[in-house]
Amino acid sequence: MSKLLGIAGFSGSGKSASLRNMPSDETFIISPSKSDLPIPGFHKKYKKVDKNGENGNFYMTKSLKKMEKLSRKVATEEQYKHIKYLIIEDNTHFFNATTLSDSFRSQNSGNAAWSRWGDFGADVYQALFGSEDYREDLWIITMFHPESYMTKEGEKLKVKTPGNLLDREVDIPSYYTNFLYTKVEPVNKKDPQPASERYKFVTNDDGYHPAKTIMGAFDELYIENDLYKVIQRLEELSTADV
Repeated sequence: MSKLLGIAGFSGSGKSASLRNMPSDETFIISPSKSDLPIPGFHKKYKKVDKNGENGNFYMTKSLKKMEKLSRKVATEEQYKHIKYLIIEDNTHFFNATTLSDSFRSQNSGNAAWSRWGDFGADVYQALFGSEDYREDLWIITMFHPESYMTKEGEKLKVKTPGNLLDREVDIPSYYTNFLYTKVEPVNKKDPQPASERYKFVTNDDGYHPAKTIMGAFDELYIENDLYKVIQRLEELSTADV
């Protein structure tokens, strides 16, 4: 089974930019809505693949089923054994492409209205977590948008999904040992910090971002939003003597 890492963050909060130091020769990106990503040298590092997912390392599709099919190819076929990092960017758009489609919305009465969510939940689970036969050296990094909600303690964030019916079918964060959130530090008007220093990953729950990482992975609550450094640290910890 592959190693899973989740990331949630609002648009513009540094999710895609966190890929800037990933080794592109070992990375494959599946994106539902972007022709390029805000990474220096993106077009040189990532080449669009054809409709069969061949001859490149960047693929665009809005179909959850096509995403799952290509993920399986990358995770199981010999021609992709050099790929160590599979990025699914951004799952919230995959969800919307399904639930806002005419075929999904037309099932709006009786048993069909309920069964469509069960079927959708099964598709989401299979696409994100149906990786029992995937090779163990592959990291699958999945990205989401968050949304806020109110608790007795105050406002918090959670993974944004199309609704409670999907949440009851698949509790997405529960399948991850490591789940990061993004955070953008406010500008210090007296001593403005460089823009690059304001974008952070949240490593553990701070009362607002329900992040989680394996015990002992990170001493700091907020760290640089460099995905490659995060993965290297998690790799070090998994192989360390306990």
